[in-house]
Amino acid sequence: YLLKKIKLDKYLPRRITNNRFFSYDISYIKPNYIFFLKFKDKIYEYPLPVIMATIIKKGDIVVDIGANIGQYTIFLSKLVGTKGKVYAFEPDPRNFLILKHRIRKLKNVIIERKAVGNKKTKVKFYLDKHTGWSSIYKDATKSIISCLEIDMISLDEYFQDFKGEIALIKIDVQGSEPLVLDGMKNLIKKVKILIFEFWPYGLKAAGFEPSSLIEWLVFNNFKLIVIDENFNIYKENQLIRKLTKLKMKNIL
Repeated sequence: YLLKKIKLDKYLPRRITNNRFFSYDISYIKPNYIFFLKFKDKIYEYPLPVIMATIIKKGDIVVDIGANIGQYTIFLSKLVGTKGKVYAFEPDPRNFLILKHRIRKLKNVIIERKAVGNKKTKVKFYLDKHTGWSSIYKDATKSIISCLEIDMISLDEYFQDFKGEIALIKIDVQGSEPLVLDGMKNLIKKVKILIFEFWPYGLKAAGFEPSSLIEWLVFNNFKLIVIDENFNIYKENQLIRKLTKLKMKNIL
């Protein structure tokens, strides 16, 4: 009941390559339309949408870092309602163009074409041919097609005048997660829940030790849950030991 079952073929031409990547003709993507990729009768990144629908309520403030083309941005806008607010950050100009088009009628969404990091500055951004793989770290990308200079900001600076509570921050930034956290040392006191992609390869490619990210969260009193299709829960010490075995997981 939390998610409608959607047959994407009705709306979007789909091509499956190596049972992994989904390609869409963006001209068919309808604005203000919620969709989650399905493969073998499973929702892509399930159970994240279910968890979000469970914990987010009307009037909440949420942040989507690495918004891509707005799958979660639009979904979260529905969950928080007209009295809530979604702040979405997406630095890839290709994704941002689609994101801007899709949320144009949503009054509770604010979008920024900026990278989120630990300070306000200009950084190089490496565009990958797969729009979900672009990064400020060259070694974290797979198939670079170009490089451009973009603005980077910190959440502490962006929300310096914010007085309320942030119900959720979702982070998916291809190895830059430690930079994002380093730039929200003050704001983190106002954040109830963090959801981020834990990708050891990307973290190492960006020059970070994966275990230090987990240890930082534990030090800041976050209870960690590894999210997969089985809702697996690991204790912090178990999670650190399993780091070498994890390829890519979402952590709550």
